[in-house]
Amino acid sequence: GIPITTDEVKLALEAQGAENVLILDLKGRLSNISHFVIGSGRSTRHIRKMCESIVTAMKARNWKQASGTAGIEGEKHDEWQLVDCNNFLVHLLLPKTRAQIDLEGHWNKDVLPTIQFSTNEKEYEANFQRLLEENPCPLEYMKEEDFGKPVALTRVRKL
Repeated sequence: GIPITTDEVKLALEAQGAENVLILDLKGRLSNISHFVIGSGRSTRHIRKMCESIVTAMKARNWKQASGTAGIEGEKHDEWQLVDCNNFLVHLLLPKTRAQIDLEGHWNKDVLPTIQFSTNEKEYEANFQRLLEENPCPLEYMKEEDFGKPVALTRVRKL
């Protein structure tokens, strides 16, 4: 198959009405992801339709290396949805969610939060928990109705 490029995605998103689309260079920061394409949509439906168009384009090119061809990460009414394009990720968010999460600010830091991978599940969980405690999620982003199940809320609040 023929891979889709970040520039193609950016142009397609802008043509579909995405706002403030940017390509964030992550080379040297992640082992398997070279870029994020980040954009804002006017509604969750708008975000979903743009994500669907990316998945459709990858399928049309028979680009099976990208796990995004299997579908979009995030439910259809989520304020943040993601498409995995193999070596880059597309993040589409509502403007208020984008401002709260601040992917651009987070990934432009000189020193990024990291987690030491371990094949030992308990060790990895402990490392992950430490990462969450050291890098809290903004409280205004955590609302119980957004997470549904109490288990999910408990886990997120540890951020």
